[in-house]
Amino acid sequence: MRITHSLLLATLLVAVLLVSGCAQQPQTGTPEIEGPEAAGTVAPGAEDGGEEQVAEPAEQGPSPHLSKTKLAEGLSYANAKTLNVTFSPDGKWVAYNLHKSIALNGVPQKAYDYIWSDAPLVFSPDSKKLAYRVNDREEGKTVYKVVLLDLVSQESQEYTFSRVALTYGFSPDGKKFAYGMASIVPIEEYQLMINGQVVEWCNSAVFDFSQDSKSLACVKVEDGKEYAVVDGEKYDGIGYGKIEEIKFAPDGQRIAYVARDSALGGENYVVWDGQEGKEYYKIRNLVFSPDGKRIAYIAGRIVSGNKTRWFVVVDGQEGKEYVSVSNITFSPDGKRIAHTGVEKKPDGKLKQRVVLDGQEIGEYAEFGSPIAFSPDSKSLAYVRENALPDHITSWSQVIVDGRVVGEEKQEERWLQRKIYGPLSFSPDGRSISYGLYDEKTQALYWVVDAVE
Repeated sequence: MRITHSLLLATLLVAVLLVSGCAQQPQTGTPEIEGPEAAGTVAPGAEDGGEEQVAEPAEQGPSPHLSKTKLAEGLSYANAKTLNVTFSPDGKWVAYNLHKSIALNGVPQKAYDYIWSDAPLVFSPDSKKLAYRVNDREEGKTVYKVVLLDLVSQESQEYTFSRVALTYGFSPDGKKFAYGMASIVPIEEYQLMINGQVVEWCNSAVFDFSQDSKSLACVKVEDGKEYAVVDGEKYDGIGYGKIEEIKFAPDGQRIAYVARDSALGGENYVVWDGQEGKEYYKIRNLVFSPDGKRIAYIAGRIVSGNKTRWFVVVDGQEGKEYVSVSNITFSPDGKRIAHTGVEKKPDGKLKQRVVLDGQEIGEYAEFGSPIAFSPDSKSLAYVRENALPDHITSWSQVIVDGRVVGEEKQEERWLQRKIYGPLSFSPDGRSISYGLYDEKTQALYWVVDAVE
């Protein structure tokens, strides 16, 4: 059926009232489509057997975008910056934190006692599920829950426990959902659950799935030592004081992990193929190249003034030190690597740089900027922030190989535009998609731009 603009607004209003009054099953909004690809666009769920809903194109002037799909509206710029806005991989859903509930495509879901602002909103790789962590009250006591929303059936499942969920995520095929819990009183204990079932041979919140989703790697505690374990079997038989992170290689046969000798602290190192790497104060974010031949990670060391400086280690080689480092990304062919790094300027201001193969490129990037390589590994995309001389009005631009794509003219002061990841190239590399907030319309969009 064809939904007119008035009927669409009425439908959303009814959905909001239903959720506010009786906290029923999750309701979702229907996106509005703008641009050349608007006509005939199917709303989320239709291709999965749901009722087909075709959104009417908005009546606007020429757009610099191939398409621009409105997913949610009525969101102030202050909220867009602080509510942990998260887009699904396929760009059909956007979720954000309202502190007692989450909003999905602008529609509030079931309310709880509290949702922490830093609690990740995690979409499954196939964009069919959403997971998040909440605090709730039952019989006068605080309980902790991980909520799993099925975006196709619109049904929710709650996993309730008396311990805090430290980590949670999906297998690459989206069929397995795992979360690691921890308790401190009376003793420190960890436990891993998959689809609501305890994994008896895991004693840690640290885990990873193989790319084919068939194998699980985690940590087992035995005789006071921690061991890397794959599908219940010790991987290399070497016990450590603490294992902090574990990662499958793309082949699903090998793993790398971060370990240290003492459970109480000390230097950390990466163990890969039975070899222990150089020791550092901190190590995080292990990343394999797609071919599994290279490994990179973020390491930190203490410098003067008891400050930590961070850098990327690639193939055992250290890069430049920064105040912080994030977004390690290998190109699809495994030959190139990029990341972002925040540096402190002489005037005390912090600026973020994009680093490609060890060299800083282009102008300053926006804080939190995602980065992405094209499928042929030849192009790199990131987000740049621009500001008018008033230093108040700012807007984001997607940059591909130093060129702006999909630029909208910035005419009005005090109006902001912010770009969210993921940045996703099409398979042929001729277009790129991303999330966008526009303060003028107070709306969140999924945008597709041509890459010339």
